[in-house]
Amino acid sequence: MKKLMYFLITAAIAVSAAACTQSGTDKNGSGASVDISVSESSITGESDTESSKEESSKQESSKQESSKQESSKQESSKQESSKQESSRQESSKQESSKQESSKQESSKQETSVQQSSVQKASEPEHSKQEQSSKESVPQTSREPEKRIPPAGAVGNEPGRFSHELFTVDEYYEPIKSGAMEIEVVTYTHAGHEKKASVYLPPNYDKNKKYNVLYLLGGVSANQWCYFKPGVDDPFRNILDNLMTCGKADPVIVVGPAFYPSDDIRIGDADFDYLNKDFRDELRNVIIPTVETKYSTYLTDTTPEAIEASRKHRAIGGFSMGSSITWDVLAKDTDLFYYYLPMSGGNFSAEGVDYKVDLGDTLKNSLDRLGYNWNDLFIFSCEGSEDHTKNRMEQVINDFKKNHSDIIRFTENDKSKGNISYILKQGANHKYPHAYQYICNGIVAFWNCR
Repeated sequence: MKKLMYFLITAAIAVSAAACTQSGTDKNGSGASVDISVSESSITGESDTESSKEESSKQESSKQESSKQESSKQESSKQESSKQESSRQESSKQESSKQESSKQESSKQETSVQQSSVQKASEPEHSKQEQSSKESVPQTSREPEKRIPPAGAVGNEPGRFSHELFTVDEYYEPIKSGAMEIEVVTYTHAGHEKKASVYLPPNYDKNKKYNVLYLLGGVSANQWCYFKPGVDDPFRNILDNLMTCGKADPVIVVGPAFYPSDDIRIGDADFDYLNKDFRDELRNVIIPTVETKYSTYLTDTTPEAIEASRKHRAIGGFSMGSSITWDVLAKDTDLFYYYLPMSGGNFSAEGVDYKVDLGDTLKNSLDRLGYNWNDLFIFSCEGSEDHTKNRMEQVINDFKKNHSDIIRFTENDKSKGNISYILKQGANHKYPHAYQYICNGIVAFWNCR
């Protein structure tokens, strides 16, 4: 192509030169000529230079494109590497978190084991006897029951209960199913045939073991002061609902008559029978008779077995029954762990002079039995409008003033004290208030361990 262009240009120049020569000769009249020859190298060099520039431009564009592609690849590679590194770091963090959680769990388990060992080592001797008695008798295994946290309990904290009384007004209607008939146990003491009413919890099962609460009535009461056989019984309905809804563990409740018989009543000034004979009746007749007939934690009727099972036994009373409860606390501490005096002081507060101080007598009993302050718990209740308030508070104030070494007051924590005193505002000397006190006491005793 270049050669062709060369020849064409050369031919054109030659023709032009000839014309000019002729013209010049004509005009100048001389034979001089003008050299207008063009070298091949100057023509071809210009074309070659242009072509070289175009080629260089194409190569430069190609290089730039390649550079862009390479940069894009490197950027993609960097991003992929960054993602992989982030993924590795996240996996490493998760693995570290799992290992840390595992270490913490192992530490918690180790701490729990150590605490259990310390608690077992520090258990009082009578608790060890109770455990030994339980292990010596085969017991039917019991599946753990799902329960709603009791209204009187504070969360799931051991030993905590509420100082505010929960109401029982919604529990007066009969439950739909599972209610048991009130039973009667007959026994003989001091030549008299006596009876006790027995409340069994809903769906009572002889293959399960139950705690037992003994309830005493007022001065004119007998075995029917709490329960009414054969009728729609308000207190039975309250207990049935309390245990069915899961606010309290199932409990057997016993209502003994503390008088010699239904036909014999003692005079207001004759408390000798209640102060001595009835306590003997509790220890040697009522407890062995009831707790061997029904499914309880008592393994046999020996004094050792009765004492070993005392944490599963409570006694309470309303009015004069409260006075008997205080008396049993001071003199028969080995029979019961839990006490529920309601609306009444001890016999001395009631004007009966046995020349015995309640606090001093209790201290002597604790020393004799080798018990500490935390080997008993008292849940005492009184009404602000109850005529027995002054008598109850005479006992309470004496404990606070003179016996802080053995009696420690607490509002809601059994690990910090062994007595809780609750004054219900507006309450008078009526049994419906006692129903509320009793239900709260049951929860404080056995649902706030």
